[in-house]
Amino acid sequence: MEKSKHVLGEEHPDTLRSMANLACTYRDQGQWKEAEALEVVVMEKSKHALGEEHPDTLRSMANLACTYRDRANGRRQKHWRWW
Repeated sequence: MEKSKHVLGEEHPDTLRSMANLACTYRDQGQWKEAEALEVVVMEKSKHALGEEHPDTLRSMANLACTYRDRANGRRQKHWRWW
């Protein structure tokens, strides 16, 4: 992910996907704070780079919503990944 940021830039779609995948891994491990923090960054950068209605931006919003849901339910299992 760090190399992707350096080579492609922080708002490149491939970099954002890498960040989203890491956030999903955090969520799967029950690391809610880490997942939430990274998903918020992905969502904001996606809005800026791609627009609020782009499918990848909408997926980032859905991933954040899943993290909130899973944290509230205390889940620690694998979920559907949007990326």
